[in-house]
Amino acid sequence: MIDNVHSKQSLARGGLVVAALFWGSSPVATRFLSYGQNTWTLLLFRFLPSTLVLAVIYLTLRKLPKFANWDFGRVALISLVGGLGYNGLVSAALIVSPATPVGIALTTEPIWILLLEAMFGSRAFTKNLWVGMLLAFLGTLMATLSTNAPSNRVALGVLLAVLATLSWAIYTVAGSNWRSSSLDKTSFMVLFSTPVAVIASMIVGFGNQISYRSAVVVAILSLSVGSTVVAMTFWNFGTAHLGARLSAPFLYLQPASTIALSMILLHEPIGVLQVLGLLIIVFGLIITQRNQAYKA
Repeated sequence: MIDNVHSKQSLARGGLVVAALFWGSSPVATRFLSYGQNTWTLLLFRFLPSTLVLAVIYLTLRKLPKFANWDFGRVALISLVGGLGYNGLVSAALIVSPATPVGIALTTEPIWILLLEAMFGSRAFTKNLWVGMLLAFLGTLMATLSTNAPSNRVALGVLLAVLATLSWAIYTVAGSNWRSSSLDKTSFMVLFSTPVAVIASMIVGFGNQISYRSAVVVAILSLSVGSTVVAMTFWNFGTAHLGARLSAPFLYLQPASTIALSMILLHEPIGVLQVLGLLIIVFGLIITQRNQAYKA
């Protein structure tokens, strides 16, 4: 029995690593696809292929996703927060800003998770939490101001990215007692988000037509299959077996992946102050996770 628990925890850790690396590639793929597109078109690039993949999976398994211990309304609300709240804000951020500062801003995700846990009573507010939040703010500000791009556009992109991390924290913390399977949680997020993205695209219009060359296809598959179906399922599995607190540090891998791929694929420069800002954020995150007190 103990070996089985340890095996699942090891699998959960491996899955969280994969999820973080895929999510690190997501801003790069979105930025690559963003030229001439609007937010809703970028969401279609993510959710339409994901819907097809999930449909094939469930047809193969010969079953339907289950609400488990939640009702329709709660499932719909949390799925839209995770699907449109997070991905919509990140997509909007990457339309106006380079991927590197957005990726650095997304590093603050664990801070919001810890803060919400404290607000809802499962974690006590501590000095470490406040110090970590301050360092995360300073690091994000430093990374934003040191970017070689129009400052107002970068600032807007970073603000949208931070709001996206708040949406993700709400999804993670509020959904921690939702007992559907990891795959079912992912499928609900996609299935509730896709119709909204389709209707909104029909109202506001679609973006410029793109040529489906190999790089574009890889970027779309990375967003839809990698960052959505695979990463979301692994994240839900990891948080179910390790909890939000132990899962949050794996998100440290995300900005490293984003920065590396931005430099290689998008040829975005990375400055010393941006690296320093990222290190300050990570240091703040480490502080927040030391000696955390949980309420009985």
